[in-house]
Amino acid sequence: MATNQEFVVCDEAVSALDVSIQVQIITILKDMQEEMGLTYLFISHDFSIVRFISDDVAVMYFGQIV
Repeated sequence: MATNQEFVVCDEAVSALDVSIQVQIITILKDMQEEMGLTYLFISHDFSIVRFISDDVAVMYFGQIV
């Protein structure tokens, strides 16, 4: 975040992590979002994480938003 980004793409950012570490990373991301006014494009297959971090959600199926 050294370059003062406003938009960050998080593609499966926590998918390979232990659940307790996932919570820590997501909490850090949410704190950074509030403090720095960040917007995330958060890509994940885990709906519970998406629900926790997202304000708006789009679901893709075979490359189309459904």
